[in-house]
Amino acid sequence: MDGGTQLGDTATLMSVLSGQGAFHLTRGEYFAARECAENLLRLSQKQDDSGGMLLGHLSTGLSLHFLGEFASSSHHFERVLAIYPSEAHRRPQRSVDGKVAALSFLACNLFMVGHQDQAWSLAEQAVLWGRDLRHSHSLVYALSNAARLHLFRCDEKAAVDALEEAIAIATQQGFPYWLAACAMMRGHLLSTRGKTAEGLVLARKGHEDMNAMGALIFATWVLSRLAECCEFAGRPHESFDLLTRALDIAERRHERVFEAELHRLKGEWLLAHRQTEPTEAELCFERALAVAQKQNARTYQLRAATSLARLWLAQGKRDKARDLLAPIYNWFTEGLDTPILREARVTLEKLAT
Repeated sequence: MDGGTQLGDTATLMSVLSGQGAFHLTRGEYFAARECAENLLRLSQKQDDSGGMLLGHLSTGLSLHFLGEFASSSHHFERVLAIYPSEAHRRPQRSVDGKVAALSFLACNLFMVGHQDQAWSLAEQAVLWGRDLRHSHSLVYALSNAARLHLFRCDEKAAVDALEEAIAIATQQGFPYWLAACAMMRGHLLSTRGKTAEGLVLARKGHEDMNAMGALIFATWVLSRLAECCEFAGRPHESFDLLTRALDIAERRHERVFEAELHRLKGEWLLAHRQTEPTEAELCFERALAVAQKQNARTYQLRAATSLARLWLAQGKRDKARDLLAPIYNWFTEGLDTPILREARVTLEKLAT
């Protein structure tokens, strides 16, 4: 076999690995996606193919993000940003520009590990870069992920502008996945604003449309948002069933990115609807705390500790609650005015009185 044939075969294999990895990622098959990405990365490094390395690092980072390995994931996104400046990678040749994708998900990772302001700064950079590229799919990708980040941060008001622009572009350009994903998020926002029936209908349609496309990525977070819509609409048992499904998916598909928060939400549901079972709720909060600690996801550590501290305060365990929450809260040096940090601070103030 001559050198030209070998290079052609290698290029074909790299293309196949890229396609297979994207398929597995979309289907929520994260171990399979990571294996394809790592094989692509090894092959591209062997060939000294910078384009393949960029895609390999990006795909590996995405897989690790959903597996809840935020530090390792961030390393790969940083490598994407280091490779990207060569002129060959400035124009998106695929559906989404590599820099936009890396910035968007690096922002999510930074949020998870507790760097609130840095996270939002990167999300804004992703949107600005998407605008500079004049590439509609990259821009809607950046805007949708920015809206999702705001929803992670429990800042529904800030999510609206990014979400509405994303919907306008997706409608104009005919991007079915983003129309479905944005519909789900918009439905959740309507529910939080009191339009519970309309919000639930829209969130359900978005979820159903994503499933119909075979897009199972982010399923645990989507189900948790739908569960909240059901809760707002006075359907608590349906809400609990959705949280149970999400936790089952986290276990079966290893979608760990939102696992800690799912346990916390289950605990909050138990306190709201089964007040006679505080012990079970306490176990949920402790499980959420353990998962977040293992992932070094300090934002979700704080959320779990806040929920657990409130429960202990109600039980008269004031000192124990303060000893848990105060050191976790005091670690944070940015994002102190975001809703999650404000909620923790209010709880600490109650513990001090």
